[in-house]
Amino acid sequence: MAPTHTPTKSSSQLMGLHSEQLGGRSQQRFFSPEEAENFVYPWSPAIDFAKHGEIDAAGLGTREINLALRELMAQGCGSITLNNPGAKPGLAVGILNRVNLTINGSLGYFGCGLIDGPNIRIKGRVGWSCAENMMSGTVVIEKNAGSTFGAAFRGGDLVCRGDVGARTGIDMKGGTIIVGGRTGAFSGFMMQRGRMIILGDAGKNLGDSMYDGTIYVGGTITSLGVDAVPAEMTDHEIEQLAINTIRTLSIDAVQAAKSGHPGTPMALAPLVYTIWNRVMRFDPQDPIWPNRDRFVLSNGHASMLLWSILHLTHVQAVNANYERVGQPAVSLDDIRRFRQLDSKAPVTPRHSRTGHAPAGRRQRSGRSLPLYYAVAPSTRGAGIVAPAPPDAGSEQICARLRCRARRLCARRCARLESGSHLHCHRQ
Repeated sequence: MAPTHTPTKSSSQLMGLHSEQLGGRSQQRFFSPEEAENFVYPWSPAIDFAKHGEIDAAGLGTREINLALRELMAQGCGSITLNNPGAKPGLAVGILNRVNLTINGSLGYFGCGLIDGPNIRIKGRVGWSCAENMMSGTVVIEKNAGSTFGAAFRGGDLVCRGDVGARTGIDMKGGTIIVGGRTGAFSGFMMQRGRMIILGDAGKNLGDSMYDGTIYVGGTITSLGVDAVPAEMTDHEIEQLAINTIRTLSIDAVQAAKSGHPGTPMALAPLVYTIWNRVMRFDPQDPIWPNRDRFVLSNGHASMLLWSILHLTHVQAVNANYERVGQPAVSLDDIRRFRQLDSKAPVTPRHSRTGHAPAGRRQRSGRSLPLYYAVAPSTRGAGIVAPAPPDAGSEQICARLRCRARRLCARRCARLESGSHLHCHRQ
C-alpha cells in the first residue's frame, strides 16, 4: 500500500489563521424612502399610549423583567409602570420602540442601555453606564447617577436632576446630556459631538481629548483637560438655551400631568421669548404697574406656555384684590401640580377659586365663556377698562397689548370686533 501523504500546515494555519479570500456579500441593495418597511426594526410593535400596563418586579430577575416589558409592548401597551425594580442591573435594555416607561425606584448598572425611541422616567438613582449607546428618546433620572453616565451617547435627551460620577458622556457622539448637579472628573472625555449642560460644578480634566461638541457649565470648573478650549456663550446660544428651557419646562409639566398639549408650547416658545424679552414693557417685581404692556393668550389649551414664562421671568404674585403678596406668581411647585385640582396652574387661565390670582392672567375660554371668545373681553378689558391708580398723577398711560389668538377667533368675529373697538378707542 502506498504511503498516505499528509499535507503540512503552515505556522499561520497552526495558529488558526486562514489565508483564503473571503467573498463577502455578492450584491448591494440600496433602499429608497418609499420602502417604509426598511425603516422599521424587526421587532417594533404598534402601541397605544392610552393603554396602560404595570409590572411588579419584586422577586423577578433581570431577564424576566425585560421579557415582561416586551410582552406588554407586544400587547399594545404604550404607557408602562415598573414597580419595585430593586436596583437590578440591565433593566429596560434594548427597547427599540416608542413607549412611555415609568420606573418607581432605582436601577443598577447599565440601565436603559441600547435604547432607541422610548421616554423613560426613573424615580430613583441609577448605577454606572446608564443609557450607554442610547440612540434616541428621553431618559430622566430624578436622583443621582453613577460614573460613565451616557457613555457613547448618540442621540436624544438624557437628564439627571442630581449629581453624576466621573467620565460622564465619555465618547459622546451626539444628543444632549443635562446634569442638574455636579459632575465627576473627565466628563466629556473623547467627546465627538453633541451638547452637555452642567448646572453645577464640573470635576477636573473637563473635556479631555474632546474632538468636537459643546459643554456648558453653570458652576465652577476644577480644571480643563487637553484639547478643551474655554469660551463664553454667545448671545445666540443664550437665547437658544432660554427658548429650550421654556420648551422643556412646558413638556415636562404636561408629561407629569399625563394630559395637556405639549406641541403648541414647543412651537410658540421662540415667539413668546421674543415678545417677553424684546417687545413687552413690564416690571416683574411690580405686576400692577399701570403702564405695563398686556399679553393675551387666546388659545388657553396652551396655557403651560404662560405658566412657564411667568415662572422664568419671576413675576411676583398678587392676591384677589390685586395687592402684592411678596412671593412668585407661579412657583415650580405650582407647575408640578399643573392641571390638578385647585392648582394655581390649571388647564386654562382663570381667576382661581382659591382666592389667589397669579399676576399675568385675567381671562380664559372654556366653561365660563364660549370657546375662542375669551380674546374679546381680554383685549377690551386690558386695553380700555384699566383705570390709572390714584397715585399715578399726571403720568401718561400708554400701555400696549400683545395678543396671540387662533384663526377661529377671527372667524367668530371676536378678535376683529374687539380689535377694531380698541383701535377706535385709542384714536
